[in-house]
Amino acid sequence: MQKENKIPKRFIPIDVDLFNNPKYHTLSNGAKLVYSVYSSRFRISFYHYLEEDYTYYDAEKGLFIYFANEDLARILNVSTRSITNYKRELLEFGLIEVQDTKNNGHRMDICQLVWLTKNTSYENVGGIFLRKNTIDS
Repeated sequence: MQKENKIPKRFIPIDVDLFNNPKYHTLSNGAKLVYSVYSSRFRISFYHYLEEDYTYYDAEKGLFIYFANEDLARILNVSTRSITNYKRELLEFGLIEVQDTKNNGHRMDICQLVWLTKNTSYENVGGIFLRKNTIDS
């Protein structure tokens, strides 16, 4: 193993249900990536909470994140308008809730994905497990 292979790599996990669940088939890949970045940031809010830092916790709504459109646009190398469009998609699919705040921009609650049922069957397509077409989901 070469030295550079030992260095841990950072990555953003993308939930496969964003691709497998028919509910999200019309969600653009850009919106799926944005949701994944938000979910990753949400995990950081959760870690803060575990460390008894309640900066990203609201007693009424639970954990949340702040993420400026400009920052995410710079990270993903897209325009802020694209980020706005992706956020609109996520809102329409019920994957985020956004609240305007005076000082910190948009506060976002990250919603859970709708999971496929346990009796969903999958097929291996090139090493990726895809949901088989069945009548009930």
